Amino acid sequence: SLIILASRAPQIALNFSQGHTGQLSLATSTLFFLGNAARLFTTLTEVDDPVLLAGVLVGLLLNGVLVLQLVAFRAATARYTDEQRKAKAS
Repeated sequence: SLIILASRAPQIALNFSQGHTGQLSLATSTLFFLGNAARLFTTLTEVDDPVLLAGVLVGLLLNGVLVLQLVAFRAATARYTDEQRKAKAS
């Protein structure tokens, strides 16, 4: 869970500070979130380890925040990518 926290928290903070998600993929982030949801289910049904459960919950929460940011910042991200494309063309 420390690796997930170290990788997702800076991305979440950067997205908030920039107001867009840049090149981050909705499909990939959604798949990460769904994978964590499946892992949560199997952890709850197969394992009785609160530390493992906490790690899975942290991953699910952080991946969920990224998916929500992708949806919330969709218009701003489209404007940003259009600007980047126009800047490269000129």
